[in-house]
Amino acid sequence: MTNCEKSTASSEQNCFSNDASSIISKINCGCIPCDTPSIIIQGDPSNQISVPILANVIQNCVCTNKYEAAYPNYLVIETNLLKSPASGSTATIPSGNICITNISYSYSCVGVGPSLVAPYSTNTITGSIDGKQFILSPTSLACSCGTPVTNLYTDFSGNVKTSSCCCNQASQPYAQNKIVERNISFYICNLSMNVSGTIGNQPFTGVIKGATTPELVANPPLAVTVFQNATPISNGLGFPSSFNFAEVMCLPTNTKLKLTENFDICFSIDCVKPMSSSYSVKDDPTTSPTSSMPDTSLYANFLASADLGLVINKTMYATIIEKLAVLTNQGSSIVCNNSDITPQCPSHSSCSNATPCPSPSVID
Repeated sequence: MTNCEKSTASSEQNCFSNDASSIISKINCGCIPCDTPSIIIQGDPSNQISVPILANVIQNCVCTNKYEAAYPNYLVIETNLLKSPASGSTATIPSGNICITNISYSYSCVGVGPSLVAPYSTNTITGSIDGKQFILSPTSLACSCGTPVTNLYTDFSGNVKTSSCCCNQASQPYAQNKIVERNISFYICNLSMNVSGTIGNQPFTGVIKGATTPELVANPPLAVTVFQNATPISNGLGFPSSFNFAEVMCLPTNTKLKLTENFDICFSIDCVKPMSSSYSVKDDPTTSPTSSMPDTSLYANFLASADLGLVINKTMYATIIEKLAVLTNQGSSIVCNNSDITPQCPSHSSCSNATPCPSPSVID
């Protein structure tokens, strides 16, 4: 017999059913509700005890927000329109006004990479607290891309020590500290920038594949500097090669602290405009002015400018590891139990103690 074709044993001993009601029916991909998990056993609130712990106690924190705009020119857009359509093709040579109607872009992440300015630190952040240098190291990988692989990071931490009050000032438990971080370079992984619109009456799609310079445009055919992966936000995109950050935090004096910071960064394209209002093959920057040199692209290319944005939200915490006594209830604990989410076997039978099914005389 085919497995489980005629008779299925129920959870009751000597109880069988081959009734149609033994068919399991359920909602496909159902969303199973559950209650807010409770993993704490409260213990006896009338009998409280002190428990020793090691804790990262936050001394202070600060949030820094930067918005940077960039307006790069000489971005190279390569379209899907052939400059010389094949013989017999219904396509025509692209010509006419350029109209960009839609833009789209995607990327994996924006993060801190190797500094592009001296001393060219590798994936670390160099800073100072009241003039004393410190180094923050990455704690977790945000994303990676390219060949060779470039790793980008958004989470950093490191140790610092604050100064005592100087010049015979009265000793103070807390003092303001200026924290400065320099030469932080940002990169974008797997950046893809696309446009669509019309040239004349022909619709096109295009990709912003790189950038060039006025000097290269003046000497066609154009050799495009393609955006590398990961893309430094300064290379052709118009942003600074590095950023500096400065904050003032009130911190305990003459104290060892741990600095922890996180970057939340997003990149945006707000507008892309052609640098020339119309297109012709002879004015294409990739078209050779003489027959002795080949074109550098078979497809219609044109130059564009863009309005780009970069939002940087940075949060920094200054913490101290302290030995603390925490007041808690005696007998309280944390219990991790997955018994409430373990799937249960579905019921195959309508048999019950009240209405048992007759045992079959023969089982194949």
